[in-house]
Amino acid sequence: MFIGDHGAYERLYGPLAERYELTGVSRADEALRSALEVPPDLLVCDAILPDLDGLQLLEKLRTHAAIRTVPIIFLSERAGEAALMEAIEAGADDCLTKPITARNLLAHIAVNLARARVQRRSLPPAERYRSIADASSMIFWSTNGDGSVAFESPSWQAFTGQSPEQYRDGGWLSAIHSDDRERVSSTWQEALSTRGYYQTEYRLRRHDNVFRYVVARAVPVVDRQDEGITEWIGTCADVDEQKRAQALLAGQKQAFELAVNGSELAVVLEVLVRTLEIQSDGRSRVAIRLLEPDGERFQHAAGAHLPKDCWSTPIVSSQGKVLGMFAVDLDNAREPNASEREVVNLLTHTAALVIEREREAADRQLAERALRESEEKFRDIADNMSQFAWTADSEGRRFWYNRRWYQYTGATVEQMMGHGWRSVYHPDHRERVIAHMQRCWKTGENWEDIFPLRGRDGQYRWFLSRAVPVRDASGRILRWFGTNTDITEQRKTEQDLRRANRDLEQFAYSASHDLQEPIRNIAIFSQILGKRYGDKLDPEGLRYLKFVTDGAHRMELLVKDLFAYTHSTVVSEEPLGMIDAKAALTKALSNLSEAIRESGAEIVQGLLPVIRMHEIHLQQLFQNLIGNAIKYRSEALPRIHVSAERLLGCWRFSVADNGIGIDSQYNDLIFGIFKRLHTQDRYPGTGIGLAICQRLVDRYGGQIAVQSEAGKGATFLFTVPDPIDGND
Repeated sequence: MFIGDHGAYERLYGPLAERYELTGVSRADEALRSALEVPPDLLVCDAILPDLDGLQLLEKLRTHAAIRTVPIIFLSERAGEAALMEAIEAGADDCLTKPITARNLLAHIAVNLARARVQRRSLPPAERYRSIADASSMIFWSTNGDGSVAFESPSWQAFTGQSPEQYRDGGWLSAIHSDDRERVSSTWQEALSTRGYYQTEYRLRRHDNVFRYVVARAVPVVDRQDEGITEWIGTCADVDEQKRAQALLAGQKQAFELAVNGSELAVVLEVLVRTLEIQSDGRSRVAIRLLEPDGERFQHAAGAHLPKDCWSTPIVSSQGKVLGMFAVDLDNAREPNASEREVVNLLTHTAALVIEREREAADRQLAERALRESEEKFRDIADNMSQFAWTADSEGRRFWYNRRWYQYTGATVEQMMGHGWRSVYHPDHRERVIAHMQRCWKTGENWEDIFPLRGRDGQYRWFLSRAVPVRDASGRILRWFGTNTDITEQRKTEQDLRRANRDLEQFAYSASHDLQEPIRNIAIFSQILGKRYGDKLDPEGLRYLKFVTDGAHRMELLVKDLFAYTHSTVVSEEPLGMIDAKAALTKALSNLSEAIRESGAEIVQGLLPVIRMHEIHLQQLFQNLIGNAIKYRSEALPRIHVSAERLLGCWRFSVADNGIGIDSQYNDLIFGIFKRLHTQDRYPGTGIGLAICQRLVDRYGGQIAVQSEAGKGATFLFTVPDPIDGND
């Protein structure tokens, strides 16, 4: 009968059911009832049960005569002699320490069943159990009642290599490790004197002179007539692998705990070195060497100072980077076997994790120190800048302002925390500004607005306010950084400038109108004179009259272009917005449709962007540049290509043609007002068109240039800042 949680021991049920008729119960009351109804041949009882402690169940079982002699194997949570004695006193015949393997449990079940049969039959010969011992791969031995060895033990002989003559008369103690020998002898003598259960753990020398950990157990066989001990029946179970695995896990656990608690790397690595030396029973020396930052040399870090030619394996990080070497100097200068390599690999992996953690912690400390220093420098700079500066969390709650903010508002730190800033916003703008701001908090877009802020004197001044999100590597917003720039004086200057521009525009309009009137009269009366009196003028008079008519026409064009040149610097009252460059080009081509048709020009358009500019100005740029390309065409049909490409912080537009080109020495000269490279007779014009282009591009903070050679066409390039890059 197996008493314990079926789920926890499911892996044991199969092997047990293959050999025995198995009954499984999980509760103590159910086990007691079932055992009393049909007493089993053997009980296996877990220490932890849902309704009763396992030791308490043992005591209850032993109070019933029907179960008193049934052998019980107790599965203990704790190791050591104290736990064993506690189980024996409660009524157990045998005790195993978790974790339990099926093979080990089967062996103990076989021994306990055999021992129970012997006790029932009162048959002392140890030979009855040798077949059981052989099947279980355990060492089986027996002694006389006084502890003297009287029977041969083939399994002891096979394991230790001792002959019967060698292990009789206490000779078996010589096969036990010298450090354990006195303790084992004392424990055996105590069991003999107390007639109690014998169990101890020691290192037993195998026939190949390798010591293995074993757990020895023995029980007395009592004669029912005189109650004297007729013999002792014992076993030795090889637990070396389990013991070494526990030591290995303990070493790794200690190393991790030291690393987590901040111990120095050398201390942690020494634990791993000692763990490996213990695994080899002191038959090897171990060292750990770490790769220096130069990546060329290894520096001793822990363990013994070993020769460089001893066996070693690299310590590799999770990213495949070599961190150091695990060096092992084995006995007889041999290489490790498969099991030794497995242990070294486990400890090497542990060393890699520990080293990586230590270096990550060091890097993190350096990063945190650098961050603190950076923040201190930032705040020093921010506190001394003319602008207001502040930071907010990912949802817009502000938690820091620079000194200038408090100097201007007169507010305290407590008043400004969270959403306290709303109190200094002008009430006429507050609702609009907050709504815009909250949209940006949600979408992650850069925030920009203009509104008044109240100072400590109660007066409002105008500020340009901006905020940008600070993101982590994954793009998640960590916080916002914002500024407020006082633009009150700038707004006054702009208002004055707009008034001056309006006056200038009015003056230019009036001047052009006043000039155009007499010029128009000259042109009209020259034409009348030619029609009415042309037949009365001699050739020279007709030539003079043509000079007057052409001059009046040129003067009219000149006044018109001068007005356009002046108007290109006037600040528009309309707010600057985003426009489609393709739409501006379409309007320019519409205005040039007659010239395009007459010249047979082909206009090729590339992809054009959306930019921040007044549409009329971009339209005028396209119209002037394409008009010039048509005017200064070669004998081939004009082919003009308009395109744009994005550069860092701006869009660069290109208008390229296959015309007569420009001598490269004049590339800068042609943008001056009234600058012409050709005579009026060949290419009529005023020489102001490119000057207007220059002023329009300058107005938006861009640049204009030409790339050309005589006879090879010309490419005009101009840039417009891109607000998306934040350079507007």
